[in-house]
Amino acid sequence: MSDKDTHKTELAAIREAAHIWRARLDDELASDKDHLAFRHWLSEDIRHQEEYSRIDALWGQLGTIAEDELTAENRNSLNRVRAVSVEKAASHVNETPNIVPKPVRIDVPHRLRLVIGSVMATAALVMIVYLPDRFHSATEIKTPIITSYSTERGEVNQITLADGSTANLGADSTIEFTMSPNSRSVTLIQGEAFFAVTKQQDQPFTVAAGKMRIEVTGTAFGVRLGATRTDVAVSEGNVRVSYPMMIGGKPNPTMRSTHQVSAGTAVTATPKEGLLAPSPVRADAVAPWRSGRLVYIAAPLVEVVADANRYSATPIVLDDETVGSITVSGSFNADETTETLHILSETMGFDIDFSRPDEIRITHTGN
Repeated sequence: MSDKDTHKTELAAIREAAHIWRARLDDELASDKDHLAFRHWLSEDIRHQEEYSRIDALWGQLGTIAEDELTAENRNSLNRVRAVSVEKAASHVNETPNIVPKPVRIDVPHRLRLVIGSVMATAALVMIVYLPDRFHSATEIKTPIITSYSTERGEVNQITLADGSTANLGADSTIEFTMSPNSRSVTLIQGEAFFAVTKQQDQPFTVAAGKMRIEVTGTAFGVRLGATRTDVAVSEGNVRVSYPMMIGGKPNPTMRSTHQVSAGTAVTATPKEGLLAPSPVRADAVAPWRSGRLVYIAAPLVEVVADANRYSATPIVLDDETVGSITVSGSFNADETTETLHILSETMGFDIDFSRPDEIRITHTGN
């Protein structure tokens, strides 16, 4: 057996043991003897600490998503892991060694955090035609003010637009803001943004994100331009969302479907399904990346990977469309994307290949 195969076998055994320990310690009948043995097991190998941390996160991370919001696939995958682990833990219940572990300082890596690290830099100002030294109203504008902003990979920042509105830009995102005598308009070129719009009845505020159009006068909402879908979530006020109408299974550019989307509501559009019906959204799920979280409810893996690539220093590549269609639900830390994917791979039916220096490849389990 090669060194690589030996390492893989050892890691699989450690991972199985971590699942067993997680199930064992979750039992209300777990004794002090069990906890002492667990600490001894952790101290034996740094890999024990690392794998247990991942397994602990795996068992706990879906707890931030309501049970009825998970897909049957997600619930069944996690429950299979739990059931097998509990069964194995029960079979080992009488095997706890009589151990008094030596004192040891154990730095177990933290579980997925809910805040972004403090490595945010100032948003890069890509191009300025004219940037005023104070905010303007419609009556003061004589010629259009056009400003483009962009953030780098892993960077999140808030900017103030020429009309006094604010825009929080997600990682690796770009917008172009145009202020003219009769309108205020933003083009979301890539990524995601959250807007808090100053109310000016005579000067509507519009956002274009791919084929989607959003119109408001004063409100707060988030927009995400994804790999296969565009999402809008409203936290304050109302917005009017439109998207090409589906005719013959394809978007028709000359006719548009529209929805009025109010606070506490989100809407999604895809090239295959068009503009979907609005659905409720929790307040903390409106642009959650502002506080360092990425939240998904029955989202395809391709969308998770698209977001991960805006934070990961190494490109993440999907092996094929089939693996990209695997649905994911959960709340994850934005600056730990590769760790998140590694944890998800244990239950979602895909593997992660780190063997190439220039990319991380996701494949079907067993490929």
